[in-house]
Amino acid sequence: MHNKDKIVGKPKNGRVLESNENSNILVYMTGKGDESYFEFPLEDDELWAETLADIVIRMHDKKMYKSIVFYVDSQESGSLFDNW
Repeated sequence: MHNKDKIVGKPKNGRVLESNENSNILVYMTGKGDESYFEFPLEDDELWAETLADIVIRMHDKKMYKSIVFYVDSQESGSLFDNW
């Protein structure tokens, strides 16, 4: 059952994270990166630090997680979290 109120964005693949305030989330990303962004090579898409921060804030406001851990394996990966 999908809760449309909890959808943060419009995923290209139609997958939706179904979580709540009791969920522990692990996000693992591996790929290419540079200062302030992460690149998804197979998708030919980028995730910018500001966008990631906005997503996590909106998820928090909607009580979509208890804890969230990011494991990012790329160059400049720490720059995604510099302003947090």
